[in-house]
Amino acid sequence: MFSAGTGLDIHSKSSAVYADHGGVQCSDPDWPFCLLSPAGYFYPFLFYFKVFDELYDIIREGDEMAFCYFSSWAPGKMTKLQSDISTMISEDDYRRFVQPFIREQCRKIEYTLYHLDGVGAMHHLPALLEIDELNAIQWTPGVGEPQGGSPKWYDLYIKILAAGITNMILNVARN
Repeated sequence: MFSAGTGLDIHSKSSAVYADHGGVQCSDPDWPFCLLSPAGYFYPFLFYFKVFDELYDIIREGDEMAFCYFSSWAPGKMTKLQSDISTMISEDDYRRFVQPFIREQCRKIEYTLYHLDGVGAMHHLPALLEIDELNAIQWTPGVGEPQGGSPKWYDLYIKILAAGITNMILNVARN
């Protein structure tokens, strides 16, 4: 048996969202589905936007928001999205468990940047490109790979741009 914990860890990473939603107990192997609300969201996700809005009200400057990760700025609410577990799950599971939450964050937060982390996560790019509201993707190739800006990744950048999404490219060498 699985029993939902009593802790609440609100975090933008879909692999780190847990909460108690009334002590619902589920039998294996269906326990992940018991954590979904009737609307299909993980219960703690419902708290995410409340906490996000409260933090935004504390740290914003006027209607602008700076985000220290990747030194980002936006003229309104912004966030970096990611799913570190994506390297370990199938495309079907990503579409079922991760994509809906990324899409909902993109719908409710005006400026969004998805951190696509490592070659093991690249197979989820098509699912990300299906999210019309996603503003930008930042690609980090990972250890042992040429870094962002390398010609090796030009086709990836072109594919992202063709979907109407901006690339955030780091570590570009100046020639």
